[in-house]
Amino acid sequence: MRVRTYGRTPYFGDLLWVSGYAVLTRNWYAALIPAFLFCFFAFYNIPKLEAYLRHKYPGFSDYAKRTKRLIPFIF
Repeated sequence: MRVRTYGRTPYFGDLLWVSGYAVLTRNWYAALIPAFLFCFFAFYNIPKLEAYLRHKYPGFSDYAKRTKRLIPFIF
């Protein structure tokens, strides 16, 4: 199985550990960090990265149709 079979970016792992840290601290301010990261990744970083990859690799569009953008099996 290839590493990037289910998701195109490694940012899901970052969201997981930051969310876990927010739960462990039991501080609602800490919950703002995963929300900010999700918005940053989903609406700024990933679209910019994908535009670059579409330009650099002609087969990226087919790959993008088969995989999810950020969260495997969901988004």
